Amino acid sequence: MSGHEAQLLARAEELEETSELAWRVIAILGSGRAAGLDTRDALGGLIRAALTLDGDHLAIYRARGAPFADERDLADALLDAEDEIMEWLAEARRTQAQAMAALAAAPAALAAAGAALAAARAALAAALAIPDDTKEGSSARDAAVAAAQAGISEAEGRIAEAQQRIALAEQALAILGPLIDRLRRALAHIRRVPQDLGEYYEGWYEHLRLGRQAPHDGRWITGEGAELAPVGGDGRRCGCGYPACRSGELPSWLRARPAAAGQ
Repeated sequence: MSGHEAQLLARAEELEETSELAWRVIAILGSGRAAGLDTRDALGGLIRAALTLDGDHLAIYRARGAPFADERDLADALLDAEDEIMEWLAEARRTQAQAMAALAAAPAALAAAGAALAAARAALAAALAIPDDTKEGSSARDAAVAAAQAGISEAEGRIAEAQQRIALAEQALAILGPLIDRLRRALAHIRRVPQDLGEYYEGWYEHLRLGRQAPHDGRWITGEGAELAPVGGDGRRCGCGYPACRSGELPSWLRARPAAAGQ
């Protein structure tokens, strides 16, 4: 019977190892960083999610991958990661429910085994009271004693098994409770990223909503390491704070703006 609880504990230990999920999140962070997105504020939720999932600190710091082409690619990656975490969380909850059911059933088995042990001990006492002054009496006494001792051994085995079932279920629950909490927090961090991204780049999104264009240097919205670079033959620079647009591709409103002194 303890095989079921042992399987539950093994499954709990397997689910507790969330490095696979962490690497998934770190990969998204690396692609966002390669695209030039701000990782401290705009993508901070990814860092928090990776840490919550026991992600490697150095891997988080060094994360770099193929850049996202646009917001849609990032949104798709976030949804995929969210789905994976939700599936992991659902499995953890199912395993927790099974462990709780096993723990609830074990005390009844323990009580039944205890009652069987008490009955076997009473049978042993009665067997020892059988007179053995005759050959027949001695044989009956020996048989009764042997039967009672076998009953005692069986009941003690059932008690040990029930106790083991309880211990295994409790160990599984001790893992699954904190795990479920971690997964819920990681999920909340992932779901926060679109909002953080929108708030961080609110001004830039308004720029796009007005029909203006984004820079065309291959980095769609840049936060980290943004520099102002010459864009035309006159050395004029883009004033938006993001990588400069290529020559001839600046929006008309920006090309018409007078250059600041010294530019």
